[in-house]
Amino acid sequence: MFDFLFGNSKSKALLRQKYAIIIQRLSNEGRAVIFKETSSTVAWGIANMGGKTIFKIKDTGWDNIDISYLSESLFFGKHEKKWCFPSNMDQNEIVDIMNRDIQKLLTNGR
Repeated sequence: MFDFLFGNSKSKALLRQKYAIIIQRLSNEGRAVIFKETSSTVAWGIANMGGKTIFKIKDTGWDNIDISYLSESLFFGKHEKKWCFPSNMDQNEIVDIMNRDIQKLLTNGR
């Protein structure tokens, strides 16, 4: 699990370390894979025969982070959501807000 989050490369470790709580809590029990990382963006997700779920954090450099969610599922259909949070906001609180919003999205369609 820690290799997934922190890897060996120092350039890649920065965002993984900075947003480790968010990434870990949204990583579907460690089954998600980080598939893109730059100095300002990290994207991870999981895909299987039933669909895919992708999260992306963009560090804007302006004291905010933008987080996007995309889910395409045979059961739930396609859903997308975007958030903007202060970069110093508690990461557990961010994930709690996101999880509530995603649950509403999957239940109510918005």
